[in-house]
Amino acid sequence: GEVGAYFGAVMLLARDDPARVLRTGREAILTPTEEFEREGFVANVVFPTAVVENGDRWLVYYGASDKYSAVVELDRGQVMATLE
Repeated sequence: GEVGAYFGAVMLLARDDPARVLRTGREAILTPTEEFEREGFVANVVFPTAVVENGDRWLVYYGASDKYSAVVELDRGQVMATLE
């Protein structure tokens, strides 16, 4: 059957207790828009797996359509601004 679309959002966790959620994102920061994200083994799926900080930029490594791996560069400030 249909899986639906999977997307990535952001959540800020407490450093001393990662089970405690401090803030959550208001919107998706990663959505399946590219052809390789929309078509594949499981269509319309992106799933972030790692974040590497590079100054004020984040490199977000993610899987797409259960078939591909990719990386996207995001602005840390813009991502943090989505938190409420």
